[in-house]
Amino acid sequence: MYNLKLSVAEAQVIDWLLYPGAWNLEVLDYLQGPQRWGLRLAVGYVIIDKADSVELSDDDLKLLLTICPIVLPWGEGGVDVGYELKKKLFKLALNKPEAQGKILSDSFLKEVEDAIASRPSADDPQGGAEGDTEDDAETRY
Repeated sequence: MYNLKLSVAEAQVIDWLLYPGAWNLEVLDYLQGPQRWGLRLAVGYVIIDKADSVELSDDDLKLLLTICPIVLPWGEGGVDVGYELKKKLFKLALNKPEAQGKILSDSFLKEVEDAIASRPSADDPQGGAEGDTEDDAETRY
């Protein structure tokens, strides 16, 4: 089990991600199954300020890592809650005991954060560095 400390906005994003309205019926059955209701209720406690964290199982963590977008402006001011939530989820996953001893130092995590922060922008969707050919920019990602 993992303990994930959440802001209300992050809890709202998780609740929204678990909302099955836009999914197919097979996914609807999965998201509404008993294994997800515990997570939804725990997220609800954060949303109504009765808790500040949720317990995640391995399956919950894998699910959220899969469906949480890396860019998701949320609420007033358009804060990128998706990015902050995704970082928290990756840190939980990368700090699992079986992952220890691998390249998971603070400097590595900083490199990952820097790489994500320097992702291509809307102004430069190719993200090409100066001097790159068009082919170089396409194969880099």
